[in-house]
Amino acid sequence: VYNFDFLGKQVSLHMSAALGIELSILSNYVLNNWITFSDQRHRGRQALRGLAVFQLISMIGLIVQLSVFEFLYNSAPLPDFVAPNIGKYVYYGAAILIAMITNYSLNLNFTWPKKT
Repeated sequence: VYNFDFLGKQVSLHMSAALGIELSILSNYVLNNWITFSDQRHRGRQALRGLAVFQLISMIGLIVQLSVFEFLYNSAPLPDFVAPNIGKYVYYGAAILIAMITNYSLNLNFTWPKKT
């Protein structure tokens, strides 16, 4: 098992991956709240509720991404005659794109819904 240094502490590979994912979720929420959805910005207690919804949607996106990749990789293998492991990269790209669309749509409707 690989260990990494995080704030002076040795952290396992899995823990460092989890920390990286969580930090990316937090930074994405802050950036989306201040830039992408600035007209519907969450403030105060609503910011905590918005973060909780964003966190849940991000976990759904992670599950979608992993599921799409596994499905494509296991059910429709691409030949490697063009480049080694090309199928893997095509499937990663498709899975990321589908998860990105899913995340954006869910966040648009649940985290930052249009106020009427």
